[in-house]
Amino acid sequence: MEVEGSIVQGVLVATLVEVRAAPLTVAPPTPTTLEGDVTDYVSAASFRVRGQAVDATAAAFSGGTAASLANGRQVQVTGLLEGNVLKATALTFVAPAVPAGTRTIVSGAIDGFVSAQSFHVNGQFTTTTAATAFVGGAASELASGRVVEVDGMLTNGLLTAITVTFKVAPAPTTVSLAGTVTDFVSVLSFRVNNQAITTTVQTVFESGTAAQIANGRRLEIEGQLAGALVTATKIHFADSAPPSEPAEVEGRITSFVSVANFKVEGQVVDATAARFSGGRASDLANGLKVHAKGPITAGVLRATTLEIDR
Repeated sequence: MEVEGSIVQGVLVATLVEVRAAPLTVAPPTPTTLEGDVTDYVSAASFRVRGQAVDATAAAFSGGTAASLANGRQVQVTGLLEGNVLKATALTFVAPAVPAGTRTIVSGAIDGFVSAQSFHVNGQFTTTTAATAFVGGAASELASGRVVEVDGMLTNGLLTAITVTFKVAPAPTTVSLAGTVTDFVSVLSFRVNNQAITTTVQTVFESGTAAQIANGRRLEIEGQLAGALVTATKIHFADSAPPSEPAEVEGRITSFVSVANFKVEGQVVDATAARFSGGRASDLANGLKVHAKGPITAGVLRATTLEIDR
């Protein structure tokens, strides 16, 4: 409090009393740690652990690399929640409960292929030797995407193949679905009706373009289901234009870049044209609780009003 005035007979007669609010203290986001099996794997930017959506693109990995991620791998993830996604800062692969020197079998599609001495099968680091027997193919046919069954010895996290059997990949299933886009990361990773979707250069777009895919867009999709992922062959934009209906979000700011780019409850917000109450644009920062209203265009809420809740 600050008081201005004059002293009359030993008494301060106030002409101005100014009450100053205490500075706003914003608690930093609390790190979250969870452990469990990877599910709904699409890429390092899109998978789930115990039902929680995880983005590990910026994580520090231990016990493996991003290429080691696969459905069924047990991991411990630490990071910060941004909306509905856990942005991992650290990811540790939990060693499988298999003693060293144990005979074991893994099967699945090869990924992270470097050479016949360095590749992964269902997330397991695998190597072959001159003594490895190949069934249904040869060492020269090993490549990312080939489906194999590996029988070998597991020592210190490395599976040394005794036998590699080439398998015929199951034919993908043709599916059709329609719904609203959620969990949008890129055109290579988003969800419709909680189904993981990806696109390729062969995907055909109707009434829209790949650049217009965003959270809130309604799509009709035809594609091929393989595992837990649908590869879209055709995408039709069921809404004639990006959603522009009034919307509102309330919560604490995350991923703050500028007044034109921040998130509230996972929704990207642009408040450059907003009418502010309870504060000013310069007050915006991570952790500040706000209530924003405005139309959504191309996945961004263009705020017309923004109330700061102190």
